[in-house]
Amino acid sequence: MKKILIVGGGIAGLAAARVLSSKGFSTTVVEKTQEWRPVGGGIYIPGNGVAALDAIGLGEKARLKGSVIDHRHIMSGKGKHLMRLDLEKVWGRPAPCLGILRRDLHEILFDGLESVDVRLGTSITSFSQDEQGVDVTLNSGDVERYDLLIGADGLNSSVRELAMGKTPIRRVGDLCCRFVIERPKNLNEWTLYAGKKSQFLMIPMTSSLAYVYVGGQSKEGDSLTEENFLDPFYDFPDPVSSICKSVDKNDLIWSSLDELAPLDTWGNRRVVLMGDAAHAMPPFMAQGASLALEDALIFGDVLSGQTDWSSAAETFTERRKSRVSWAIERNRRREKLTKIPYWVSSIGLKLVGEKTWIEDYSVLAKPLEMENE
Repeated sequence: MKKILIVGGGIAGLAAARVLSSKGFSTTVVEKTQEWRPVGGGIYIPGNGVAALDAIGLGEKARLKGSVIDHRHIMSGKGKHLMRLDLEKVWGRPAPCLGILRRDLHEILFDGLESVDVRLGTSITSFSQDEQGVDVTLNSGDVERYDLLIGADGLNSSVRELAMGKTPIRRVGDLCCRFVIERPKNLNEWTLYAGKKSQFLMIPMTSSLAYVYVGGQSKEGDSLTEENFLDPFYDFPDPVSSICKSVDKNDLIWSSLDELAPLDTWGNRRVVLMGDAAHAMPPFMAQGASLALEDALIFGDVLSGQTDWSSAAETFTERRKSRVSWAIERNRRREKLTKIPYWVSSIGLKLVGEKTWIEDYSVLAKPLEMENE
Protein backbone atom coordinates (compact mmCIF):
# COMPACT_ATOMS: atom_id res chain seq x y z
CA MET A 1 0.00 0.00 0.00
CA LYS A 2 1.38 3.40 -0.97
CA LYS A 3 2.07 5.80 1.90
CA ILE A 4 1.30 9.53 1.92
CA LEU A 5 2.33 12.12 4.51
CA ILE A 6 0.21 15.28 4.78
CA VAL A 7 1.68 18.24 6.66
CA GLY A 8 -1.06 20.47 8.07
CA GLY A 9 -4.29 19.64 9.85
CA GLY A 10 -6.46 22.47 8.54
CA ILE A 11 -9.16 22.35 5.89
CA ALA A 12 -6.79 21.48 3.04
CA GLY A 13 -4.98 18.76 4.97
CA LEU A 14 -8.05 17.05 6.39
CA ALA A 15 -9.90 17.20 3.07
CA ALA A 16 -6.92 15.59 1.36
CA ALA A 17 -6.76 12.95 4.09
CA ARG A 18 -10.43 12.07 3.60
CA VAL A 19 -10.17 11.81 -0.17
CA LEU A 20 -6.88 9.89 -0.27
CA SER A 21 -7.73 7.46 2.53
CA SER A 22 -11.05 6.71 0.81
CA LYS A 23 -9.06 5.62 -2.24
CA GLY A 24 -7.12 3.08 -0.18
CA PHE A 25 -3.86 4.95 0.37
CA SER A 26 -2.11 4.75 3.75
CA THR A 27 -2.40 8.34 4.97
CA THR A 28 -0.68 10.17 7.83
CA VAL A 29 -1.44 13.75 8.91
CA VAL A 30 0.99 15.73 11.07
CA GLU A 31 -0.02 19.02 12.70
CA LYS A 32 2.48 21.21 14.55
CA THR A 33 0.05 22.48 17.21
CA GLN A 34 -0.48 20.40 20.33
CA GLU A 35 -4.27 20.58 20.00
CA TRP A 36 -6.81 21.35 17.30
CA ARG A 37 -7.27 25.12 17.12
CA PRO A 38 -9.23 26.17 14.02
CA VAL A 39 -8.47 29.86 13.44
CA GLY A 40 -10.88 32.48 12.14
CA GLY A 41 -14.23 31.99 13.86
CA GLY A 42 -16.49 31.48 10.86
CA ILE A 43 -16.20 30.85 7.16
CA TYR A 44 -18.29 31.51 4.06
CA ILE A 45 -18.23 28.73 1.47
CA PRO A 46 -19.43 29.68 -2.04
CA GLY A 47 -21.14 27.22 -4.34
CA ASN A 48 -18.03 25.54 -5.73
CA GLY A 49 -16.88 24.73 -2.20
CA VAL A 50 -20.30 23.35 -1.30
CA ALA A 51 -20.20 21.22 -4.47
CA ALA A 52 -16.78 19.93 -3.37
CA LEU A 53 -18.15 19.05 0.07
CA ASP A 54 -20.97 17.17 -1.67
CA ALA A 55 -18.43 15.26 -3.78
CA ILE A 56 -16.43 14.36 -0.67
CA GLY A 57 -19.66 13.14 0.93
CA LEU A 58 -19.97 15.82 3.61
CA GLY A 59 -22.36 18.33 2.06
CA GLU A 60 -25.45 17.35 4.04
CA LYS A 61 -23.55 17.30 7.34
CA ALA A 62 -22.21 20.77 6.60
CA ARG A 63 -25.67 22.10 5.74
CA LEU A 64 -27.07 20.71 9.00
CA LYS A 65 -24.27 22.29 11.03
CA GLY A 66 -24.18 25.61 9.19
CA SER A 67 -26.55 28.08 7.58
CA VAL A 68 -27.54 27.93 3.91
CA ILE A 69 -26.99 31.28 2.16
CA ASP A 70 -29.11 32.00 -0.92
CA HIS A 71 -28.78 35.80 -1.29
CA ARG A 72 -26.12 38.51 -1.09
CA HIS A 73 -27.25 41.96 0.01
CA ILE A 74 -25.04 45.06 -0.18
CA MET A 75 -25.96 48.34 1.49
CA SER A 76 -24.22 51.65 1.95
CA GLY A 77 -22.77 52.78 5.25
CA LYS A 78 -25.99 54.73 5.73
CA GLY A 79 -28.15 51.64 5.25
CA LYS A 80 -29.21 52.44 1.68
CA HIS A 81 -29.84 49.45 -0.59
CA LEU A 82 -27.24 49.03 -3.36
CA MET A 83 -27.57 45.46 -4.64
CA ARG A 84 -29.25 42.16 -3.78
CA LEU A 85 -28.28 39.02 -5.68
CA ASP A 86 -30.10 35.69 -5.80
CA LEU A 87 -27.18 33.25 -5.60
CA GLU A 88 -28.99 30.63 -7.66
CA LYS A 89 -28.19 32.91 -10.61
CA VAL A 90 -24.52 32.25 -9.90
CA TRP A 91 -24.46 28.65 -8.70
CA GLY A 92 -27.79 27.09 -9.64
CA ARG A 93 -29.69 24.69 -7.40
CA PRO A 94 -29.80 23.52 -4.65
CA ALA A 95 -29.49 26.55 -2.33
CA PRO A 96 -25.92 27.21 -3.16
CA CYS A 97 -23.69 28.70 -0.46
CA LEU A 98 -22.98 28.09 3.19
CA GLY A 99 -21.95 29.89 6.35
CA ILE A 100 -20.37 27.63 8.96
CA LEU A 101 -18.18 27.91 12.03
CA ARG A 102 -14.62 26.84 11.34
CA ARG A 103 -14.63 24.51 14.31
CA ASP A 104 -17.74 22.79 12.93
CA LEU A 105 -16.25 22.38 9.45
CA HIS A 106 -13.05 21.07 10.99
CA GLU A 107 -15.03 18.58 13.07
CA ILE A 108 -16.97 17.39 10.03
CA LEU A 109 -13.76 16.86 8.05
CA PHE A 110 -12.06 15.07 10.95
CA ASP A 111 -14.95 12.83 11.97
CA GLY A 112 -14.58 9.36 10.49
CA LEU A 113 -10.83 9.50 9.83
CA GLU A 114 -10.16 6.43 12.00
CA SER A 115 -7.99 4.87 9.30
CA VAL A 116 -5.76 7.97 9.14
CA ASP A 117 -2.74 8.28 11.45
CA VAL A 118 -3.09 11.79 12.94
CA ARG A 119 -0.22 13.18 15.03
CA LEU A 120 -0.42 16.47 16.89
CA GLY A 121 2.66 18.39 18.02
CA THR A 122 4.53 17.03 15.01
CA SER A 123 6.26 18.86 12.17
CA ILE A 124 8.93 18.14 9.58
CA THR A 125 12.42 19.63 9.62
CA SER A 126 13.77 18.33 6.31
CA PHE A 127 13.20 15.86 3.51
CA SER A 128 15.00 14.32 0.56
CA GLN A 129 13.43 12.56 -2.38
CA ASP A 130 14.54 10.09 -5.02
CA GLU A 131 12.78 8.30 -7.87
CA GLN A 132 11.01 5.90 -5.52
CA GLY A 133 9.98 8.04 -2.55
CA VAL A 134 10.58 10.76 0.03
CA ASP A 135 12.56 10.48 3.27
CA VAL A 136 11.12 12.88 5.84
CA THR A 137 12.80 13.97 9.07
CA LEU A 138 10.36 14.85 11.85
CA ASN A 139 10.89 17.24 14.75
CA SER A 140 11.37 14.17 16.95
CA GLY A 141 14.45 13.29 14.90
CA ASP A 142 12.81 10.21 13.42
CA VAL A 143 13.18 9.62 9.69
CA GLU A 144 10.22 8.07 7.87
CA ARG A 145 9.80 7.11 4.23
CA TYR A 146 6.73 7.90 2.15
CA ASP A 147 5.71 7.61 -1.47
CA LEU A 148 4.44 11.19 -1.42
CA LEU A 149 4.70 14.33 0.74
CA ILE A 150 1.88 16.91 0.71
CA GLY A 151 2.32 20.42 2.07
CA ALA A 152 -1.12 21.62 3.18
CA ASP A 153 0.32 23.89 5.85
CA GLY A 154 -0.92 27.30 4.82
CA LEU A 155 0.46 30.62 3.65
CA ASN A 156 3.67 30.27 5.65
CA SER A 157 4.20 26.68 4.55
CA SER A 158 7.31 24.97 5.91
CA VAL A 159 7.05 22.32 3.19
CA ARG A 160 7.05 24.99 0.49
CA GLU A 161 10.09 26.69 1.97
CA LEU A 162 11.97 23.39 2.26
CA ALA A 163 11.06 22.47 -1.32
CA MET A 164 11.35 25.83 -3.07
CA GLY A 165 13.01 28.32 -0.76
CA LYS A 166 11.48 31.62 0.34
CA THR A 167 8.46 32.68 -1.73
CA PRO A 168 7.46 36.36 -1.81
CA ILE A 169 4.23 37.22 0.00
CA ARG A 170 2.48 40.42 -1.07
CA ARG A 171 0.83 42.54 1.60
CA VAL A 172 -2.43 43.62 -0.02
CA GLY A 173 -3.89 46.04 2.47
CA ASP A 174 -4.43 47.17 5.98
CA LEU A 175 -5.74 45.20 8.91
CA CYS A 176 -8.88 43.15 8.95
CA CYS A 177 -10.61 41.50 11.86
CA ARG A 178 -13.09 38.71 12.36
CA PHE A 179 -15.35 37.70 15.21
CA VAL A 180 -18.47 35.71 16.04
CA ILE A 181 -21.59 37.32 17.51
CA GLU A 182 -25.12 36.41 18.48
CA ARG A 183 -27.06 36.36 15.24
CA PRO A 184 -29.05 39.59 14.78
CA LYS A 185 -32.78 38.99 14.63
CA ASN A 186 -33.29 39.89 10.96
CA LEU A 187 -29.99 38.57 9.56
CA ASN A 188 -30.93 35.86 7.06
CA GLU A 189 -28.41 36.37 4.25
CA TRP A 190 -24.88 37.45 3.39
CA THR A 191 -25.06 41.17 4.28
CA LEU A 192 -22.42 43.81 3.59
CA TYR A 193 -22.42 47.45 4.68
CA ALA A 194 -19.97 49.34 2.46
CA GLY A 195 -18.56 52.65 3.66
CA LYS A 196 -16.10 55.00 2.01
CA LYS A 197 -13.04 53.16 3.27
CA SER A 198 -14.56 50.40 5.32
CA GLN A 199 -16.63 47.25 4.93
CA PHE A 200 -18.69 45.41 7.53
CA LEU A 201 -19.84 41.93 6.52
CA MET A 202 -22.22 39.68 8.48
CA ILE A 203 -22.97 36.07 7.57
CA PRO A 204 -25.30 33.66 9.40
CA MET A 205 -23.40 30.63 10.76
CA THR A 206 -26.01 28.80 12.84
CA SER A 207 -29.52 29.55 14.07
CA SER A 208 -28.01 31.58 16.92
CA LEU A 209 -24.57 32.77 15.73
CA ALA A 210 -23.22 34.97 12.94
CA TYR A 211 -19.74 35.67 11.62
CA VAL A 212 -18.45 39.21 11.14
CA TYR A 213 -15.62 40.28 8.84
CA VAL A 214 -14.45 43.90 9.05
CA GLY A 215 -12.11 45.43 6.49
CA GLY A 216 -10.78 48.96 6.27
CA GLN A 217 -8.25 51.26 4.68
CA SER A 218 -6.35 54.04 6.37
CA LYS A 219 -7.50 57.54 5.51
CA GLU A 220 -4.84 59.91 4.28
CA GLY A 221 -2.92 61.28 7.25
CA ASP A 222 -4.43 58.69 9.61
CA SER A 223 -3.52 55.15 10.50
CA LEU A 224 -5.78 52.32 11.52
CA THR A 225 -4.77 50.38 14.61
CA GLU A 226 -6.39 47.63 16.60
CA GLU A 227 -7.53 50.27 19.08
CA ASN A 228 -9.41 52.51 16.63
CA PHE A 229 -10.25 50.03 13.88
CA LEU A 230 -13.97 49.82 14.65
CA ASP A 231 -14.44 53.56 15.24
CA PRO A 232 -15.58 54.35 11.64
CA PHE A 233 -18.55 52.01 12.14
CA TYR A 234 -20.00 53.84 15.14
CA ASP A 235 -21.92 56.07 12.70
CA PHE A 236 -23.30 53.14 10.67
CA PRO A 237 -26.94 52.13 11.22
CA ASP A 238 -27.81 49.37 13.67
CA PRO A 239 -27.06 46.59 14.11
CA VAL A 240 -23.56 47.55 12.90
CA SER A 241 -23.10 50.49 15.26
CA SER A 242 -24.30 48.66 18.36
CA ILE A 243 -22.21 45.59 17.53
CA CYS A 244 -19.02 47.63 17.16
CA LYS A 245 -19.66 49.56 20.37
CA SER A 246 -20.40 46.48 22.46
CA VAL A 247 -18.05 43.79 21.12
CA ASP A 248 -15.34 42.60 23.49
CA LYS A 249 -12.05 43.60 21.86
CA ASN A 250 -10.50 40.39 23.21
CA ASP A 251 -12.81 38.41 20.92
CA LEU A 252 -11.44 40.01 17.75
CA ILE A 253 -9.21 37.90 15.52
CA TRP A 254 -6.72 40.09 13.64
CA SER A 255 -4.91 39.40 10.40
CA SER A 256 -3.36 41.14 7.44
CA LEU A 257 -4.42 40.65 3.82
CA ASP A 258 -1.74 38.69 2.00
CA GLU A 259 -1.25 37.01 -1.36
CA LEU A 260 1.33 34.37 -2.19
CA ALA A 261 3.41 35.12 -5.28
CA PRO A 262 2.34 32.79 -8.12
CA LEU A 263 4.31 29.55 -8.34
CA ASP A 264 5.17 27.92 -11.66
CA THR A 265 4.67 24.48 -10.12
CA TRP A 266 2.98 23.57 -6.85
CA GLY A 267 5.85 21.56 -5.49
CA ASN A 268 8.45 19.33 -7.05
CA ARG A 269 8.00 15.75 -8.23
CA ARG A 270 6.81 13.75 -5.16
CA VAL A 271 6.40 16.84 -2.98
CA VAL A 272 3.05 18.53 -3.62
CA LEU A 273 1.55 21.78 -2.33
CA MET A 274 -2.16 22.43 -2.02
CA GLY A 275 -4.53 24.94 -0.47
CA ASP A 276 -3.00 28.17 0.80
CA ALA A 277 0.46 26.62 0.66
CA ALA A 278 0.11 26.66 -3.13
CA HIS A 279 -2.14 29.64 -3.91
CA ALA A 280 -3.01 31.78 -0.88
CA MET A 281 -5.03 34.90 -1.67
CA PRO A 282 -6.99 37.54 0.28
CA PRO A 283 -10.67 36.79 0.93
CA PHE A 284 -12.28 39.07 -1.67
CA MET A 285 -13.68 36.04 -3.55
CA ALA A 286 -13.99 33.88 -0.40
CA GLN A 287 -12.15 31.08 -2.19
CA GLY A 288 -9.52 29.88 0.29
CA ALA A 289 -11.44 26.92 1.70
CA SER A 290 -13.33 26.18 -1.53
CA LEU A 291 -10.18 25.88 -3.63
CA ALA A 292 -8.57 23.72 -0.94
CA LEU A 293 -11.54 21.33 -1.04
CA GLU A 294 -11.33 21.23 -4.83
CA ASP A 295 -7.59 20.59 -4.62
CA ALA A 296 -8.21 17.48 -2.54
CA LEU A 297 -10.68 16.08 -5.06
CA ILE A 298 -8.55 16.76 -8.11
CA PHE A 299 -5.40 15.42 -6.47
CA GLY A 300 -7.23 12.24 -5.54
CA ASP A 301 -8.27 11.94 -9.18
CA VAL A 302 -4.67 12.50 -10.30
CA LEU A 303 -3.36 9.70 -8.09
CA SER A 304 -6.15 7.35 -9.17
CA GLY A 305 -4.92 7.67 -12.74
CA GLN A 306 -1.21 7.17 -12.04
CA THR A 307 0.91 4.30 -10.82
CA ASP A 308 4.11 6.33 -11.11
CA TRP A 309 4.00 9.29 -8.70
CA SER A 310 7.40 10.72 -9.59
CA SER A 311 5.80 13.72 -11.33
CA ALA A 312 2.72 14.12 -9.12
CA ALA A 313 3.33 17.83 -8.44
CA GLU A 314 3.67 18.69 -12.10
CA THR A 315 0.58 16.71 -13.12
CA PHE A 316 -1.51 18.21 -10.31
CA THR A 317 -0.43 21.75 -11.21
CA GLU A 318 -1.34 21.18 -14.85
CA ARG A 319 -4.82 19.98 -13.86
CA ARG A 320 -5.55 22.86 -11.46
CA LYS A 321 -3.63 25.90 -12.67
CA SER A 322 -6.18 27.35 -15.10
CA ARG A 323 -9.14 27.32 -12.70
CA VAL A 324 -7.13 28.63 -9.74
CA SER A 325 -5.48 31.33 -11.87
CA TRP A 326 -8.94 32.56 -12.85
CA ALA A 327 -9.87 32.87 -9.18
CA ILE A 328 -6.65 34.76 -8.42
CA GLU A 329 -7.17 37.17 -11.32
CA ARG A 330 -10.78 37.85 -10.33
CA ASN A 331 -9.74 38.22 -6.72
CA ARG A 332 -7.23 40.90 -7.69
CA ARG A 333 -9.92 42.69 -9.63
CA ARG A 334 -12.14 42.67 -6.55
CA GLU A 335 -9.23 44.07 -4.56
CA LYS A 336 -8.92 47.01 -6.97
CA LEU A 337 -12.64 47.70 -6.72
CA THR A 338 -12.31 48.20 -2.96
CA LYS A 339 -9.95 51.12 -3.64
CA ILE A 340 -11.91 53.12 -6.21
CA PRO A 341 -13.89 56.21 -5.11
CA TYR A 342 -16.94 55.30 -3.08
CA TRP A 343 -19.42 57.13 -5.32
CA VAL A 344 -18.12 55.24 -8.36
CA SER A 345 -18.46 51.84 -6.72
CA SER A 346 -21.96 52.67 -5.44
CA ILE A 347 -23.19 53.56 -8.92
CA GLY A 348 -21.41 50.54 -10.39
CA LEU A 349 -23.10 48.16 -7.97
CA LYS A 350 -26.52 49.49 -8.91
CA LEU A 351 -25.91 49.39 -12.67
CA VAL A 352 -23.75 46.31 -13.30
CA GLY A 353 -23.19 44.74 -9.87
CA GLU A 354 -25.24 41.61 -10.52
CA LYS A 355 -23.73 41.03 -13.96
CA THR A 356 -20.20 41.49 -12.64
CA TRP A 357 -20.77 39.17 -9.69
CA ILE A 358 -22.10 36.38 -11.91
CA GLU A 359 -19.22 36.81 -14.35
CA ASP A 360 -16.61 36.74 -11.57
CA TYR A 361 -17.70 33.25 -10.53
CA SER A 362 -18.60 31.91 -13.98
CA VAL A 363 -15.60 29.59 -14.31
CA LEU A 364 -15.84 28.40 -10.71
CA ALA A 365 -19.53 27.62 -11.21
CA LYS A 366 -18.59 24.96 -13.76
CA PRO A 367 -18.29 21.41 -12.38
CA LEU A 368 -14.84 19.98 -11.72
CA GLU A 369 -13.60 17.74 -14.51
CA MET A 370 -12.72 14.29 -13.21
CA GLU A 371 -10.70 12.05 -15.51
CA ASN A 372 -10.43 8.83 -13.48
CA GLU A 373 -13.72 8.32 -11.65
